This record gives sequence, C-alpha cells and structure tokens, in this order.
Amino acid sequence: MDEALKILTETTQEALVELYEKMNALASGGNMNKAKRIYRQMQIITVELGKFYDDFSAAAVEAEYLKGFDLEGMDLSFIDTGEFKAKITDKTFTGLHMESIDALTTALQQNLSMAIANLNIQVGRMAKDKFAEITKKQALKGMLKGSTRKDISKNVVERLTQEGFIVFKDKLGRNWRLDSYAEMNMRSTLREANTRGIENRAIQEGYDLLKVSEHGVTCEKCAKVEGRVFSISGNNANYPKWDNHIIKHTHPNCRHTVSIFQEKYYDGDVEELRKKSNSSTDYRTDAQKEKYQGMQQKKVKKRQNKLQYERYKARLGKNAPKSLSGFIQVKKSKNWSNLKKKYKEAGR
Repeated sequence: MDEALKILTETTQEALVELYEKMNALASGGNMNKAKRIYRQMQIITVELGKFYDDFSAAAVEAEYLKGFDLEGMDLSFIDTGEFKAKITDKTFTGLHMESIDALTTALQQNLSMAIANLNIQVGRMAKDKFAEITKKQALKGMLKGSTRKDISKNVVERLTQEGFIVFKDKLGRNWRLDSYAEMNMRSTLREANTRGIENRAIQEGYDLLKVSEHGVTCEKCAKVEGRVFSISGNNANYPKWDNHIIKHTHPNCRHTVSIFQEKYYDGDVEELRKKSNSSTDYRTDAQKEKYQGMQQKKVKKRQNKLQYERYKARLGKNAPKSLSGFIQVKKSKNWSNLKKKYKEAGR
C-alpha cells in the first residue's frame, strides 16, 4: 500500500507543479492567443491526471485485494495456514472477487473524477478571469499599468499555491487540497480492499471470525473496535456481526487491520475476549491517551511546516530551500531570520 500511495502522491504533485508553472505563465502574459494556448496546456494536464487516476485505481485496488486474500502481512497467530487450500486462478477470479474489486474501484474512481472535475472548474475560472483582464486592458488601450497587473497576477498565483487547488469540502467544513484528497481516498479504499480480501478468503476457507488488530495508542473512535472479534455471518452467539464498514468508518489514516481468527489458537482469556468483543468501551489508559495526543500534535506541526514551506517556495522560487527537510533545518539555524526577511521583502 505504501508504494502505491507514494506513486499516487508523486504523480499528483508533479501534475500540480506543472499547473502552477502554467499558472505563472498565464498570469504574467498579456497576449490573448498565448493565454488560450496555456489554458489548453493546463486542460491537457488535468485530463492526463484523470486518466492516470482511473488506470492506477483499478490496478492498485486489485493488487491490495489480492494481498489480503493471500494473507500477506496478516497476523497468522490465530490460524493454522496448513489448513488453507483456497487459491485464486484465472478461472476462479470471478464472482465474489470481481464484485468486491469492481465495487471498490468504481467508488474510488468516482471520487477522484469528482476531484478532477472541481480542479477543471478552478483552472477554467482562472483562465476566464485572465481572458477578461486581457480584453479589459486592450479596451483601455494600455491605461492599466503593467506593474499593477503583475502584482495582481502574482497575488493570485501565490494564494493558489499556498492553499492548493481545493477540490472537496467535507461535512465538518474542512477544505481538502487535491493531493491530500486523492491520497486520503486511495488509502481508505486500499485498506478496505485488503480487508475485503481477507474476509472473502475466510469465507472461502469456511472460517467465520475476524479479529481487529490492537495498537493501544490510538484515537477514541478506533479504541472502541480494536482487539474485538466479529462474526462474518452473524451466526456466532459469542461475537457481534461483522460489518465491512466497521473499519472503513473509523478514519482515513487508521492503522487497524483484521485477521482471520480461531479461538483454539488464542492464548488469552477467551471469556474476557468475548466480553470485550460485545462492548464498545474505550479501554485505553491515561498514558496511552496522552501519548496519542502527543503524536497528533507532532502531525499538526509537520503539516504546518509543509504549508509554510509551500508559501515560502511560492514567493521565493529558486531562492527558497530545495526541500521541506532543508527548510526545517533552516528554521532551526541562524539563517532563519535572513530567510524570513527575504520572504517579507519579496511580498512587498
């Protein structure tokens, strides 16, 4: 999964860099034909990115599903793999397997297509504004000063580079940039594909129980499901019925996975496990909760550094540090005051 997410993120960011470069060219130009040519080039970038999303989604979901079915990376301590006989071949890769893969792939492709559509709207809006600006300038016969036009264009490009292309607003009112939204959707879908592969392998092998992994240091929402055992069929009176959405509806970056489970290989207190599985109590200790909050604060700081670096890079261009890690090193050094001064002066 990590490799797939890396490819997705790098490809998205490469496309965004191209778009930002075209935006700069569009903003600084004053010729209508040139502006229209740049706009067409921007459209090509978004179309190609959309095609990549479609093709890559299908390949990544199928690969992650097969990893789940093959129990790759799954906790094997609760089963005897020698008892497992099921395999997926070209002849058996139909029915249940294809239905699961197709459903997940289609949902992912639809979400990413929506993101691309919103990206196109923003690109089109910027081009339309630029066309109107050029037309107005021609009508005024040069009365609009070039320096003023340049400053306006610079501010627009810098703002978009800082904020990113916002392609989605969630129920909590949070804006999602294209790169973050694409990664979040891909991560969530691949995690569900892996879980579905494990679940279908259990069904094919004749096993009914799935156990959610345990990490201890986790969020309040995940704490209520971790370590619990569920019955796929719902026919086991000792455990609650499994629902695919139990894992899906935690949160996008959840680390929890599932394993096929048999009580006879469990070395703990089975009665206690049954009791826990039928409860949604948060069993975390105060120390675990505190550690989780600390981890979240580090993530927030990391994101703030990333956004700050993008602002500096957008304004300073080649004069900004070459990488995020380099930027963080500068912040810790004596050169930080000089870089802040350059940033402030460039914004005047």
